[in-house]
Amino acid sequence: VERLDAVQYALQAGPCLDAAFERENVVIHDVSTDRRWPRWADEARQAGVVSAMAIRLSTAEETLGALNLYGEQPHNFDGDTADIALIFAAHATEAMSKARLVTGLRTALETRHVIGIAQGVLAARYDISYERAFEVLHRYSNDHNLKLRDVARTVTETRRLPGDEPEVTA
Repeated sequence: VERLDAVQYALQAGPCLDAAFERENVVIHDVSTDRRWPRWADEARQAGVVSAMAIRLSTAEETLGALNLYGEQPHNFDGDTADIALIFAAHATEAMSKARLVTGLRTALETRHVIGIAQGVLAARYDISYERAFEVLHRYSNDHNLKLRDVARTVTETRRLPGDEPEVTA
């Protein structure tokens, strides 16, 4: 399966890529008679794949990828089998979408935390308000075309704004 995916990416052609970017679902009843991706079909036959189905996994906002199913018999993805595959794909899409949402929320919370710590560092070091500290971080981020979270991370690690001279201790 990994090899067949790698072949599709190398060739920039195959049922998975078509399902993800060209059409919603792709069914190959028999790779030996299907002429759409001949080089991929040769690899599939060598791997013992006779039939295949690729289903786009997408939400209203974005395409998440494609689900690839392979069979050792021709016409494996007809009738009930295809319907079950579509139901499975719907569940997979929902799970992937939720996982991306949770990951995004976790990243946002971590970023917010780092920015808050950096605000505290700047407020204490330069005797400014937290609001002013945020403005300083934001301005530095914009002026240097850096992500705010990266500037904040540098401030939390070095205890100063990038470019400020470190204090000399005797």
